[in-house]
Amino acid sequence: MPSPHTGLRWREKRTRFALEVVDTAISSWGADRMGSVFHRCRPFNGPDNGDDQKEAALYYIGELAKRNLAYLYISEPDWAGGKPYSEAFRKAIRATCPGVIVGAGSYTAAKAESLIEQGLTDAVAPGRTYITNPDLVERLQYNASLNGSRPAFFYGCDAHGYTDYPALGAK
Repeated sequence: MPSPHTGLRWREKRTRFALEVVDTAISSWGADRMGSVFHRCRPFNGPDNGDDQKEAALYYIGELAKRNLAYLYISEPDWAGGKPYSEAFRKAIRATCPGVIVGAGSYTAAKAESLIEQGLTDAVAPGRTYITNPDLVERLQYNASLNGSRPAFFYGCDAHGYTDYPALGAK
């Protein structure tokens, strides 16, 4: 079913441009040297992807999987206040994409470990958590508290709110 917000386009047409870009990049650098970021199953700045967004997403992921990219980076909607993907959808993604999957979103250490153990993702990109915790690995090793992010500074032009977070044990 086409999205009522983004025009009357079927799955193949909705993914054609992105796949043409991927194919062009593959012809220049090779599939083993590139990945693709996926974050389509959420509305962003207004329009959503229609009632068939999960089916369209799985179609697109399947097309990417056919190209044997080095990895698929999946950005979950929960990082921007949306609902995390369901276990059923994660399983459908894994069934569609047997290659390397890197997950990103509002992951805790426990959630990341669980998804990796279940085989639903191969690695996790901590994003904001890494930016706000310059010593993230040490904090995770010692189960130490994490610095919270300061969204008011996310798109600023200086180091404030980007590189001024305290390290573990700093006063």
